[in-house]
Amino acid sequence: MVDRFEGSEVYVRHDPKTGDVILSPRPKSWQEFFDLLETLGIPNDFLSDRDDRPPAHAEDLVMPSLYLLDTNTVSYVIKGNTPRVWARLAKIPVPQVAMSVGTEAELRFGIVRRTESQDLRIAVHEFLLRVTILPWDSQAAIEYAELRAASNVQVRPSAI
Repeated sequence: MVDRFEGSEVYVRHDPKTGDVILSPRPKSWQEFFDLLETLGIPNDFLSDRDDRPPAHAEDLVMPSLYLLDTNTVSYVIKGNTPRVWARLAKIPVPQVAMSVGTEAELRFGIVRRTESQDLRIAVHEFLLRVTILPWDSQAAIEYAELRAASNVQVRPSAI
């Protein structure tokens, strides 16, 4: 049997229940992920120790053509208790969504602290399948500082 996938990427994951290795194409939309979250029991206090609140309006999440999500935004998506964040994310094509490796580390730390929640582990894994993970290095920090100084915008940086 030969299966073919569109594009040049294939995602590999491990099914913890069956032990099977699963190959799948990159997801094309967020709706399947949102549907999955509706069936899982994600703890409302996942990453709630972070002192941040979602913006009052989804339009306040102004982003360029590559959307770089911070840890707080990802936690709102995964917990599913901020519908306006889901609504905004649903409008963004999956290939245009990214996060830093620091945010990935925060998510993985969050599930390590909640070892009893298999649903949370599944949700984080499925989310990570859909986003591009971007590395950060010193040059990126230097460029960030220059851009921020040039824009003269008051921004609260996310904790990484």
